[in-house]
Amino acid sequence: MKKQYNAFTLIELLIVMAVIVILMGIGLLGGRFVIKRAHKTEHQAILADLVKATESYNLDNAGYPEVGPGHYDTFSALMADYENAKYLDHPFDDTHGQAATFYYVVSPVNDSYYFCAENTADNYVVCDGPDAPSPADAPDTSAGNVISSVYN
Repeated sequence: MKKQYNAFTLIELLIVMAVIVILMGIGLLGGRFVIKRAHKTEHQAILADLVKATESYNLDNAGYPEVGPGHYDTFSALMADYENAKYLDHPFDDTHGQAATFYYVVSPVNDSYYFCAENTADNYVVCDGPDAPSPADAPDTSAGNVISSVYN
């Protein structure tokens, strides 16, 4: 008479473990994609708020914020002024989920502007504003009419 065992074989256990490892790998890759997309969406929302604040600034001051000596020489100074004038609903230096370099680029004749957020960890640049470059282009920082700062 043969004895009957109620147990799994080693092969069955290895197959189940392999399936679990594959599912975990897919979940981790998919999760990273979702997190990267959430960072990008959050930065786009922040830029939309900055564009709205700049339009309010323009209405109050009959021009966009100027960059350079005697004007705004740092991005932090511009954000502090926006906060003091209540153009922003919340302080800009709140955590943004992922570190990014924010740029404010204004034309030399102060008739157009745009904001960009560059995230090197997730490898993307998003821009918003009336004169914003296409998503594939980085902000043009060569003209000297740019202020930027890294925020977390």
